[in-house]
Amino acid sequence: MNNSYNTGFPMSDMRKAYWIKITDGILENSSRMQYYYEYELSKFNLDKFKIAWNKVVNRHDMLRIVALDDGKQQILDPLENDLFIYTYLQELEQTKKQEIYDAIQDKLLHRKFNCSELPQLDFHSLHDTAATKFILNLNMWAIDAPSVNTIPLVFS
Repeated sequence: MNNSYNTGFPMSDMRKAYWIKITDGILENSSRMQYYYEYELSKFNLDKFKIAWNKVVNRHDMLRIVALDDGKQQILDPLENDLFIYTYLQELEQTKKQEIYDAIQDKLLHRKFNCSELPQLDFHSLHDTAATKFILNLNMWAIDAPSVNTIPLVFS
């Protein structure tokens, strides 16, 4: 890894303005830019996808970026742990499945990422008999809009 990443490097003006906005003042009341999307697949190999997704996150530096107190940003080393949260729904009643889905959705829709901590994303998978639903919640501070538009291609 490039050593300048380890010591921090300047943020773009746009990124710095966003970082100042959400760190200057009351955290709970500051606005956020987040990407939330749900994908549903009927045929899916979870193990292969998990390996591929972790490679994407570890290959793309901006998915491992954090803000430093001095207004610079730093790319952290590749993550060692699994970035997924798995929930198996196959054996549950429909009402329980809906309760779990609603709780996860509510948690993610109200999540306020801290730009100084990893991960800058949440990735949940809900496994049911007919399909697997993926819920991705991403701090837009960590990625640009054109890159976000490529994420659905991973699922197609």
